[in-house]
Amino acid sequence: MTNTQIDEVVRSAEADSYSSASLTEQRRLAAEFKQAYEGYQNSGTGAALEAVREASKFIPVELQHRLMKELTEEREKARMDAEEKRRKIAEAKERKLEAKLLTREVPIPADIKAKLDEYVIGQEQAKRTLSVAAYTHYGRVKLNKNQSDGMEQHKSNVLLLGPTGCGKTLTCSKLAKVLGVPFAVADATELTPDGYVGGDVADILKKLWDKAEGLVDQVYGPKAYSEGTPERAKQTKELCEKGIVFIDEVDKLCSAGAQSAKNQRDRKNYAIGGSIKGLGVQQALLKMVEGTIKESQSQGQSNPFAAPQAALPDIDTKNILFIVGGAFSGLTRDGYDGHVTPDDIVDYGMMPEFVGRFPIITGLQALDKPTLCKILTEPKDALIKQYKQLFKAQGVTLYFHKEALEAMAAIAIERNTGARGLKGIIEGVITDLQFEIPSNWDIETVVITKSVIDGEARPAINPKCKISENWV
Repeated sequence: MTNTQIDEVVRSAEADSYSSASLTEQRRLAAEFKQAYEGYQNSGTGAALEAVREASKFIPVELQHRLMKELTEEREKARMDAEEKRRKIAEAKERKLEAKLLTREVPIPADIKAKLDEYVIGQEQAKRTLSVAAYTHYGRVKLNKNQSDGMEQHKSNVLLLGPTGCGKTLTCSKLAKVLGVPFAVADATELTPDGYVGGDVADILKKLWDKAEGLVDQVYGPKAYSEGTPERAKQTKELCEKGIVFIDEVDKLCSAGAQSAKNQRDRKNYAIGGSIKGLGVQQALLKMVEGTIKESQSQGQSNPFAAPQAALPDIDTKNILFIVGGAFSGLTRDGYDGHVTPDDIVDYGMMPEFVGRFPIITGLQALDKPTLCKILTEPKDALIKQYKQLFKAQGVTLYFHKEALEAMAAIAIERNTGARGLKGIIEGVITDLQFEIPSNWDIETVVITKSVIDGEARPAINPKCKISENWV
């Protein structure tokens, strides 16, 4: 607003009308003038200027100047606040960008968990903990690689507790899939310190190497070298040294006496003695887990009856994320409740040095019937979806009654097999169908009911009843 225009507005003021008005009316008139003036500053149109003239008729000159000054100061403060906010946002983005440069290609915990949600039903706390552990672990890997002050970030491995069939292996394998890193799983009960009776601890790295070799083309794309070349081996080694290893049944490495001891004092006594094999395997795993360079011997090389295989190059395990799991019966009844401490694990029969390498302790809950029913139908690769797709490829529509799902869940709970037992239950009722369908072109629809699961009836073929909302 120019000085000439302001003077014109001021000259049109009628101060007498303002002074004779009530206090409420004066406030209203002042607010209207201020609003009109602000509208003119925002638009600059002739209509807005006319509104200022109209509103100024009953406002004294001094008050007009004061209101205009207040509005100008308010707008300037708002402008400065907005600039400060933009500056802080820009600085925050810059800090995030710097962090991403150090942890690039690593999804944030929320994104990791969102992907896990597509495959794993429930187990919220375990998924959150593993998402944070993975993000932090690979962030440390990038940070150590770019660190110039000599300080090294040490990794934190994970201890998973939970009953059989609750999804420990599945969750870990999907975690590796989300991150795009090789994944190897091993059973602690099959390992031995010397490798004569069972597998060597080094065999775990052999499995991880094989998985890494299969990911080279996917990860490096056009930059992947041909198989058998030294450059290809280098790429495989790089992937292998950033993989995830899951070792299940580690609680079986504890002394049997420690597991069955009735009180804490007896458990400690058993744990000190331990079993020779269990302690030997723990010590062997400890050397590999703690991040030393492990010479990975050929699989079965220590067994004189096994066929010799080529030895692998040395593998630095300091950037491999190790996750160990076990039921730890007695410590967890219906799954992990968040109250298990490292001391509890040591009292159970694990070596204190071994437990110390797994500072992150979390677990999974036992699966109840509703959860098992969801596992059958909701995940991205749910069993029911897989079988429906398999039958559809043969021109057959497959339906399961909801009561059939509940019956399968009940059987899995009764057998104490958890989610891993569901596939066997389904196979048991559709094997005859899979034999018959390829040679019978008349089969178009198959319905599995509760009676079929209970063994009281055969699957309904081409039923005449209408499709019900209780069918999935």
